[in-house]
Amino acid sequence: GIILTAAVSSATAGEVTLVGEVNDNFQFYANGQLYEVANSPEGDDLVTQYIGEKVEVVGTVEEIEDAKVITVKRFRVVPE
Repeated sequence: GIILTAAVSSATAGEVTLVGEVNDNFQFYANGQLYEVANSPEGDDLVTQYIGEKVEVVGTVEEIEDAKVITVKRFRVVPE
């Protein structure tokens, strides 16, 4: 438990900015990593309105049961 706790607390150490794409499974894919999107107004908007779009997401990432979960604070579409 101690190692996991340390890993989780370091993983949640502030906001990250990621550029990636939303897939049709309501997930965000960036830097070769798949993120589950936490339930929030911004996250729900992102995964329902911007499928297949390249977006820049600012939020916090935590690891829950071997999955990376991003809580979206804000995002914007990145022009191709």
